[in-house]
Amino acid sequence: MGWCNRFVARHPELNLRSGAAAITRKYNRNHMEAAVEMYLAGKSMSEVTQRFPLLHQRTIRRRVLRVQRGEVDRRRGPRPLLEGQPEQELVAWILDMQCRGTRV
Repeated sequence: MGWCNRFVARHPELNLRSGAAAITRKYNRNHMEAAVEMYLAGKSMSEVTQRFPLLHQRTIRRRVLRVQRGEVDRRRGPRPLLEGQPEQELVAWILDMQCRGTRV
């Protein structure tokens, strides 16, 4: 994924393409965290998967092992070129130029 695609993925309001972007993950991160907490609290895997049907048992077990090992959930791929204030300034500039009718 190129830097432009990563940028647009983080700022969908700037996406000029028609149609929705493809979503690779079928589950919500909050659901995954809740499922892991539920399993670590002593609930059986069948109870957890009944509560969260989109989460596969293997995915939950892998995430539980990561939590038990103390591993941090990280983003894949290279770090963003711009972060924080410079990125927000660029977004504001692009939106301003689009409002004026200038192609960016």
